Amino acid sequence: MGFNLKQLSDAVQFNCDVADANFAGNYTMCTYLLKMRELYRWSASIEQSDKLLTNLVAEWVEQKEAYWESLEGSDFRPLLIDGHEHDPFDIQTINLDLKQHGLIYGAGYGRGCRPEFYLASLVETDIYDTCHVFISDHEYARDLSAPVAMSQENRIYVRKESVRRMLWEQIEAWRWRKSPDGAFSKALHSLPLDSDPAYALEQLVTMQMEHVINHEVGEVEAGGKLGDEWADMLMTHAGSKIEILARAIKDHLADTMVTLPILLDSADPKEIHLYFANMSAIRQELFPQLVAAYEQWCDTSSISVFKRLIHPACNHWLSHAEKMLDDFRNMGEAYAIRDDDIVTYRPDFATH
Repeated sequence: MGFNLKQLSDAVQFNCDVADANFAGNYTMCTYLLKMRELYRWSASIEQSDKLLTNLVAEWVEQKEAYWESLEGSDFRPLLIDGHEHDPFDIQTINLDLKQHGLIYGAGYGRGCRPEFYLASLVETDIYDTCHVFISDHEYARDLSAPVAMSQENRIYVRKESVRRMLWEQIEAWRWRKSPDGAFSKALHSLPLDSDPAYALEQLVTMQMEHVINHEVGEVEAGGKLGDEWADMLMTHAGSKIEILARAIKDHLADTMVTLPILLDSADPKEIHLYFANMSAIRQELFPQLVAAYEQWCDTSSISVFKRLIHPACNHWLSHAEKMLDDFRNMGEAYAIRDDDIVTYRPDFATH
């Protein structure tokens, strides 16, 4: 039996739809609508810079939601490749079979223990430190979540199409807010967003891809320090404040280990602005000194205040990640945190 791309992509898409049927409702309404617009854009092969017709989007969303409702409780399908049937989470074996076909497959569990799948064209492989990086572009199957990257052991899967889509969502949200200030606005400065949006978007994609890869390398290094218990803690407390806090702390640990040192060595203003434009609210709340350093850098262009933060911050986040693991070991499922506990995880050193 020959390789059948359509059969495979249909099976992966079915699993994506089953995941969405059970988890799409976990987003806020605003985030959900933005993601549905971009899922429609992808399904209809519409370029990011092309305008969407509201009535067609609304009709498609209604049909998609009805389909998802029919899938609730369905099991994931196995994947058939060259006559061999695979469990959809057996990512290594599947990718060995797909290598000769120029494809890459991703599967795993994301935030809130949400199953995630995709199938895409493999456009580049590389090695960063001890990590094997697989970069994809055109996606044949995807879900609503569509994270830009995932890491498993020392393998990193980066989705260029998802990076492009994420940035375009960001551009659209920025335009709706009509906010002339802020990190994203500064990152867009000197890019021809109005006259040549496709070119401007690709410039942002190039920068963001480096951030994503460096962050995932940091995630792998941080994971090596924290061990398998970290994943156990996330799975046990999926969807809770503990998971949200733990992911933010590990993100800061990964970035102080890898991403920020590389970013600050290059000292490219657009890249620094873009990094801070994509820092989540919980991460800003956890690390106000880094936000203050960025604001000071915007005023003075001095990179030294950033560099003084890196080493103490890295030690801080590793210590607090280990503290969370200790609390989890001692309390297990009973482990809990309150909203006002979050401030106790902040660094206590100053930026000056």
